[in-house]
Amino acid sequence: MVSDKSDMDMHIGDLYSTIVDREIEIVQGLLDEILVQDTAISQACHVCAELDCLLSFADASQAFNYRRPIMVEDNVIDIYQGR
Repeated sequence: MVSDKSDMDMHIGDLYSTIVDREIEIVQGLLDEILVQDTAISQACHVCAELDCLLSFADASQAFNYRRPIMVEDNVIDIYQGR
């Protein structure tokens, strides 16, 4: 019985280290592939952040019934029904 347990520990221990080594290889390979696309991913994140901001502005302007200002050449600011 003791020899069976010792034999099993030896096999499972060897299997565990093999699994951990393979996991490290897979994660490292994934990181290498992701880092190649770092610039594209970064640009996509910036575009998504800008779009999120603009959509938030649009949502707030619709929810609070905001209107776009009318720009004129004169040095005057007239505010009607301002909040």
